[in-house]
Amino acid sequence: MGSDDLMTVPVTLPARVWGRLASLADASGVTVADLVADAIQDVLPVRAPRPFTRAADIAKLPELRVWVAEGVPMSHMAKRAGCSDDTLRNALRLAGLSVERKGRK
Repeated sequence: MGSDDLMTVPVTLPARVWGRLASLADASGVTVADLVADAIQDVLPVRAPRPFTRAADIAKLPELRVWVAEGVPMSHMAKRAGCSDDTLRNALRLAGLSVERKGRK
């Protein structure tokens, strides 16, 4: 996201919530704004639901590589792409991307 894409918005939070966010951000090496933006992305679709759910179409999405690089969980990527986890898994394979499942090596 470029600096032209940013917007300053005042938000009122309970002090304990801010403290938890600040601690988590510090431990993760990111800003509170990064945490809030990521949480918002997880609740809102990237854009309107996609008119397709074929793995071959989803594999062509430029966002796919960004999501993988950012470490977005597979279920969140599927939600953002508007498809099932299985379809997303196939799309990742078609795109030549690999995401290890938790607990597997």
